[in-house]
Parts: sequence; structure tokens; C-alpha cells
Amino acid sequence: DYLVARAGQIEAALAPFKLTPLHGDFHLGQIHLSNGRVWLIDFDALSYGDPAADLGNLLVFLKAKASKNPEIDRLIQTFLDEYFSIMSHDIAARIPLYEALTHLRRACKCLRLQKEEWQKKATQMIEQGVATINQLDVH
Repeated sequence: DYLVARAGQIEAALAPFKLTPLHGDFHLGQIHLSNGRVWLIDFDALSYGDPAADLGNLLVFLKAKASKNPEIDRLIQTFLDEYFSIMSHDIAARIPLYEALTHLRRACKCLRLQKEEWQKKATQMIEQGVATINQLDVH
């Protein structure tokens, strides 16, 4: 409840931003490399929205991988440096909102699937979401 209520407060306080095409479920599993070419797949969630949404989703995925491989932190920073070399830095301030919502969405998936230790995993994801959304200084 806290995450949803806080996300609503933050969204209401956001300054207007330009909507862009979104993949809607962007993570490394949606990227395929073949013969030096890159392919994006799974566009069923394609929409227009805040570009920070795809970034937030991707960063949750990458940060989870970084806990097992510290080298990924450097790759995340390289990706963000390159991204913000051509995109507005205003987007960065909104990323934690979407990271928090991604944690919530993943917790809901745990609840829906109820695989082994789902309650523990869902609780951890909610705690990560709360910690992430609390980084935002929006009233």
C-alpha cells in the first residue's frame, strides 16, 4: 500500500515531460545478438510513456545481476553515461520511481506464481521497492 500511495504522490508532483515510445518490459532477456546485429523482441507491452520507465525496469534487472558480479556496476555506469550523452538528464531523477514500481511488479509475480520461497522473495522485493522510492525527495 505504501509503495502505491507514494508512487501516486510522486507522479502527481512530477513536472511535465515528453512521452516517448516504451518497450514496456525492457531487460536483457529482450535483447538478442546475432551476427553482429542487435534484435529487440517482445513488443506486446509497447506504449508511450516516461522514458525513465524502461530505464527503471532495466536497472532493477542489471542491479540484481551486479550482486553476483561486481563488474556489472561498471557496465551499468557506462550504459548510463552513454544514454545521458544523448538524452535529457532530467530523466535520471525519475528512474527510482520506476525501479520501485518494478520491484513491486516482481513481488506481485512472486505472489501469482508462488514458487519456492516466494514469500521471502516477495518481501525482499517490497523492501527494495520501499528503499528505492524513499530515495526520491518529492512531497
